Amino acid sequence: MRKTKKLTQEKRLEDLFRSKPLLRSKDISAAGISAMTVLRLLRKHKISASGRGIPYLPGAIASEHRTLMEIGLRVPKGVTRIRY
Repeated sequence: MRKTKKLTQEKRLEDLFRSKPLLRSKDISAAGISAMTVLRLLRKHKISASGRGIPYLPGAIASEHRTLMEIGLRVPKGVTRIRY
């Protein structure tokens, strides 16, 4: 029975990543997915983490776009200036 629950949480996390390429830990726990499930997937290299608290699917987003999205997640009301 426990294995079924684990697979269900992994499946739900996969569905969350399909809707949003970057997620905060807060969003993942609100969806009922345990931190242990996230840690297990990180150890299996099925997901990666950018810093602390922002897991993502490897190769899902181009690096420059991912960086801007991370800034938006970390500082939701912040202003970002891009210099060329």
